[in-house]
Amino acid sequence: MPSPPTNVNVTVDTPITVKVFWSPPVNPNGPAEQLRYMVKYSTQINNLHQVFNKTVKVVADSDRMYHYNLTNLQPGHTYQIKVCTM
Repeated sequence: MPSPPTNVNVTVDTPITVKVFWSPPVNPNGPAEQLRYMVKYSTQINNLHQVFNKTVKVVADSDRMYHYNLTNLQPGHTYQIKVCTM
């Protein structure tokens, strides 16, 4: 099993979109370009805890960073975001 991604960071693009960035795991246990990632995010809307999982295959940019855009978020809500290797 690969180790977790490193340097996970989030920037806000718009009130409903954030960009999640990360670096590949230190120990990928295989070619890093063959890894898939799961972006997990959750929030509380109308007193209901909502959890979302997105399995993504992304390509590293020139700085060996990966990124994924989370869209259609609810403005004014706090989200917990995690990135996992698969």
